[in-house]
Amino acid sequence: MWSLGCILVEMHTGEPLFSGANELDQMNKIVEVLGMPPDHLLDQAHKTRKFFDKLPASEGGGYVLKKVAGKDGGYRKYRPAGTRRLHDILGVEGGGPAARRRGEPGHSVS
Repeated sequence: MWSLGCILVEMHTGEPLFSGANELDQMNKIVEVLGMPPDHLLDQAHKTRKFFDKLPASEGGGYVLKKVAGKDGGYRKYRPAGTRRLHDILGVEGGGPAARRRGEPGHSVS
C-alpha cells in the first residue's frame, strides 16, 4: 500500500513524494510528513542506528534523527517532525500541483 500511495502521488504531482538525495535525506523528508516513528518500533528495527541517534536517559532516552550535511558544510534544515502536510504537497486547495486544474469543473475549493 505504501508503494502504491507514493506512486499515485508522483503521478498526480509529477514529482516523487519523498525525493531524497540519499537514504538519510529521504528519512528526514518522511518524518517531516509522518512524524517520528514510535520508540518501541525504533527499539526493534535493524537499521535504527543508521538514521537515528538515541538520547541519553538524562535527556529523555528517546530518539532524534541524525543530521544531514549540507553543501555549505553545515547541516540541512528540515521542518519539525509531522508538520509538513500531504494535503499541501498535493496542492488540494490550489487546484493541484502548480495550480494546473484551478478553475476547471470539479476542481474548485468552494
